[in-house]
Amino acid sequence: MFKTRKITPFAFCIFSLVYIFYVVQLGDSRMLGDSIGGDPGGMIIPLVLGIFMFISSFYIWLTDKKVKDENAENKLNTVEKHLLVLTIVLSLLYVATARILGFILSTSLLIYILTFANLTLGLQKSNLKAFFSGALISEIVLISVYTLGRKLTRFLLINGRKELIPAWMGSNVAALLLTLILVSVLFFLLNIIINKIFKNKNLFKQVKVAGAISVLTTEFLYLMFKQFFLVELITGLINW
Repeated sequence: MFKTRKITPFAFCIFSLVYIFYVVQLGDSRMLGDSIGGDPGGMIIPLVLGIFMFISSFYIWLTDKKVKDENAENKLNTVEKHLLVLTIVLSLLYVATARILGFILSTSLLIYILTFANLTLGLQKSNLKAFFSGALISEIVLISVYTLGRKLTRFLLINGRKELIPAWMGSNVAALLLTLILVSVLFFLLNIIINKIFKNKNLFKQVKVAGAISVLTTEFLYLMFKQFFLVELITGLINW
């Protein structure tokens, strides 16, 4: 079985199954005072992440086959080992620092580092400058998008309750959709500006892809769990 397929994705499949089993064994929890039934339970986020990790790992295991060139295979195996160690270390750091940094910062940094490392086949001295620059810009963009989204959401909810705007615009679903539209438009315009300033730079493209995935994924998860499912996420350093 492992003659043509790589063992690292398979190991992550096993790890994902163990993690899912562990989450289920912990049991579910509900928020006290939930009078509207909007709390999906404390198990939903880790369970969704575990299922997503298993599906992704299983897909990679099925599609990413070993190369025939022995020298290239040895090189890839070294890269895979580095990425595996990096993933494990970052996962542990994510759990340890999530309460301090908060959901927004810790999740976005985790996604950015893992995406950048996989695109560049590992963190290297030659790309550290681009790596840190991209991380800083991504966090600035994310905090800006988050702040604008929060202001828009509060404006819609408050004015909807005061009947200053149509009632449907003050609902959680409308606030979620309008915020997603605003974030998408701003991100699209920013992407056009960046593409015109920076051209034909492969490393920058990788930084941009990692940053875009980090910002959009984190913002989407936040909006879904915070606005739609009404889950209280850890604020950490971003407490406004």
